[in-house]
Amino acid sequence: MTNSRNLNSSAFEDEMAEQKNLEELDLWASFLNRFTEEYEGFISTASSSANKEDLQNQLLTAFKNNETILRDILNYKRATHNFMECIDLACDSFYKNKYLKIKKAYVLHAENCRLLKKKVFFRSSSEGLVF
Repeated sequence: MTNSRNLNSSAFEDEMAEQKNLEELDLWASFLNRFTEEYEGFISTASSSANKEDLQNQLLTAFKNNETILRDILNYKRATHNFMECIDLACDSFYKNKYLKIKKAYVLHAENCRLLKKKVFFRSSSEGLVF
């Protein structure tokens, strides 16, 4: 009886953790979609900058990373029904590791985007452009 209760509790905790992860992925996808929407404006603003080629290349790289991470998030979310069917530790570990890899990529990318936005706006404002 105790084993059954522990198994049910563990399964419930796993399900809740996965639900939290899915909600987090939705939030990240929202940020990535917003960056995609803002990208053209950043490029336009960067074209007024003194070092526009360098800044535009950095923005292009960020845009490509943005698309890659967004695709990874969407693919992971589509595959999560398989996670719910995991029956062994190897399967659980695969999905957990995949999630952690996406999370690490997202956190690094979000920080890079934040710094890049500052760079775009700082250069533009220091060159006399006002937003």
